[in-house]
Amino acid sequence: MKHPPLARKLLALGLSLLLVLSFLPTAFAEEEVTVTTEQELLDAIANASGPTVIRIEGTVTITETLVIDGGMPESGAKLVDYLQNTLHVSTIDAMIGTHPHADHIGGLPDVIRAFAVKTLYSPVDEFEGKPFEAMKRAADAKNVRITVPQAGQRFSLGRAEVEFYAPLGIYDDVNDLSLVTRITYGQTAFLFTGDAERPSENDMIDSDEALSATVLKVGHHGSNTSSSYLFLRQVMPSYAVISCGRDNAYGHPHQEVLARLRDIGASVYRTDESGTIVCRSNGERVAFETERGKKPTATPRKGQSVGYVGNIKSKKFHLSTCSSVQDIQQSNRITFATRAAAVKQGYSPCKACRP
Repeated sequence: MKHPPLARKLLALGLSLLLVLSFLPTAFAEEEVTVTTEQELLDAIANASGPTVIRIEGTVTITETLVIDGGMPESGAKLVDYLQNTLHVSTIDAMIGTHPHADHIGGLPDVIRAFAVKTLYSPVDEFEGKPFEAMKRAADAKNVRITVPQAGQRFSLGRAEVEFYAPLGIYDDVNDLSLVTRITYGQTAFLFTGDAERPSENDMIDSDEALSATVLKVGHHGSNTSSSYLFLRQVMPSYAVISCGRDNAYGHPHQEVLARLRDIGASVYRTDESGTIVCRSNGERVAFETERGKKPTATPRKGQSVGYVGNIKSKKFHLSTCSSVQDIQQSNRITFATRAAAVKQGYSPCKACRP
């Protein structure tokens, strides 16, 4: 297989693993991920309104592919063509339909019909709605059973590990049913949140799972209903990728979300500005390439310190921005670089700022 220039350069340096995430433009529609294993290279390709393709390639001819979402129904044929003729995929080892909305699973029936799909994950196995019913019919025709995973369930793709983090409860809004996945590859991690909104985000925070990620696929296309400040402070991504169409009717991404991402120092890449975005990781660090060469809309501030402040008397710790911090006398203050450090020393989190 012909490697892209950066991949060839890294492989020439003797690096045995490479992860590549590609975020594609609006031709596809909302959030799709494919992971393949072959030549120790992991590609994740996402596009503007949706599909993300993640590929892992090793030194032997082993290919594993994970597809997360498929965009609108009209995107299905384009996605099939991309998988077949660009990535040369023949088998999909796992497919995740994050939640039963048309802009996320609408294109999956075409993909199911075109490929051998080993496992199909969905937050529900029954749902009233044409997109879900079409996906289920396609799966039934190929004898593919829908698997409803539980939070904490994991599976491996080559040397990458995929873990389900949500949903953790019963919600009124279908968006909060979104299957949230964290992909770990060496020392790098990638968090995909579907359209999960604040109720689901809060439950993930309360679960005490490690939410930190090198790259965050921003929830709900950058809608202000997702990506709360508390959630972002737990994830603390170095990079954030927003899949959204140019001049979309929803105004995505919302300025409030961009401001919060700027506040935590994340570099933001947007498919409406940059077209296809490719992120490569060798397991230790990541590098980005964009179709249109657009620079990220926010960059980490040099010397930025995001710590926690504890009260020696009350044994409570807070976000450095919590209003309670100003009431703590300097003689009673203690700072921590990480949340784990505060907990390890016996401090409990403030119930107001929820660090």
